[in-house]
Amino acid sequence: MTQEGIQQMSKRIMVVDDSRLVRVQMEDVLAGTEYEIAAYCRSGEDAIARYAEVQPDLVTMDIIMQGMDGLDAAEIILKEHPEARIVMISSLAYGDTFECTYRLMRADGTYAWILGRGYVTHRDENGRATRIVGLHTNITASQADRDYFEKLAQNDALTGLHSRTYFDMKLANIENRDRKSVV
Repeated sequence: MTQEGIQQMSKRIMVVDDSRLVRVQMEDVLAGTEYEIAAYCRSGEDAIARYAEVQPDLVTMDIIMQGMDGLDAAEIILKEHPEARIVMISSLAYGDTFECTYRLMRADGTYAWILGRGYVTHRDENGRATRIVGLHTNITASQADRDYFEKLAQNDALTGLHSRTYFDMKLANIENRDRKSVV
């Protein structure tokens, strides 16, 4: 098979994350696989603007970013492109330990929240992780509780209309969009 044929068979991934380190890590992880990074977006707004042009097979979307967060961006992309496949990722890494939260769409269209925790047990001579031990936990119920209490905080209990807290949060998001990252 020609190199061109191999490229046509590769799976195209759009990485949406405001961390440059994530891009380097994704490139390392995907090297030598059937996956290629077709686009790298540093904001939810950028991902929304470029999705139709890139037409990726998969989107990895960071949850917490400057400007529009990943949850809002994913919701907009899925409304415009219901066929989109988006994996929500948020992580904290300290040395050889990590914690990641993923939002995955089930076959029935509902979402499951998964918490992954683990640590690196082996590295190769270049320092790349070659073995990771960890645990995945379904946290859908606790996430639903969090969403419920967040909704209570953002809406007036009597009228059901948005509260001052909701508008304060939206204003903070708008203000953060205009800030430039120094990373």
